[in-house]
Amino acid sequence: MSPKHAETSSPGTFHIIATPLGNAADLSPRARQVLAGIDCLYCEDTRNTSNLLQYLGIPYKQLRSLHAHNEDKRIHEILKRLRSGDRLGLCSDAGTPAISDPGSKVTAAVHEAGLRVCPIPGPSAPAALLSASGFPSHTYTFLGFLPKNSGPQRKILAKNLIPGTVVVAFVAARDVREVVRLAAEIQPDAIALMGRELTKEFEELLRLPVLELADQLDEHEQLRGEVSLAFWTQPSKKTEASPETAARIQTAAKAMLAGGLSRRDTQRILGELTGQPKRWVLALILALDDEE
Repeated sequence: MSPKHAETSSPGTFHIIATPLGNAADLSPRARQVLAGIDCLYCEDTRNTSNLLQYLGIPYKQLRSLHAHNEDKRIHEILKRLRSGDRLGLCSDAGTPAISDPGSKVTAAVHEAGLRVCPIPGPSAPAALLSASGFPSHTYTFLGFLPKNSGPQRKILAKNLIPGTVVVAFVAARDVREVVRLAAEIQPDAIALMGRELTKEFEELLRLPVLELADQLDEHEQLRGEVSLAFWTQPSKKTEASPETAARIQTAAKAMLAGGLSRRDTQRILGELTGQPKRWVLALILALDDEE
């Protein structure tokens, strides 16, 4: 007996529909059924969604944009239509809506209004990347899209690249080399996996020690497309220093930075002098910014 799904395309339901990362033929039969039965589809880009529906042979239906710049304005409209019994759907350009894509605000509003939300699962870039990683990903930290500037990138990576923790992030193709270099400075023992254009024609997976991946990317042709990164470091048996030692390291770091040394040199010198992990020393240095 085939498994039974929750009733789909029922009146007054807001459907969260995952769409293919690559080939439109990968769309699940259930997603096709829901797309064919809804009254209006909210989408990140109406042109891309229109092309998808045309490819699938689904008759034209009303399309409304819902993206980062107009999501708040769409909430009242969507709630009104759901209360009137309309069947509505939400999709992004690729992957699962509200996972580093628009949709979380309007979905929360639908829940708070006591109306029904129905997920139609499908492609998810973090899940696709982790399934091919070989990392022990029974738990992981998902950072979403990293900031554009190296300073915020460094702080986020220093906070999260912890031995024993799998970390996944989306990165703009132009920033991949810099992000991998930062990760190598912070956690040089990490294993890194880069996934580019996952499930698409030019899919590429590179799994290497982070220092080797950084060197290889320096020789790589110009990166294009959607890029996801995952990092994992074998847990260290070495325990971190006491709070008293941490305070002394921060005091020394303040003096060294005030004397004109860079963060990188301060991290390296204090790591060598104290024998503490460089990742931990850097976290202490970055914490000084929060005190200012």
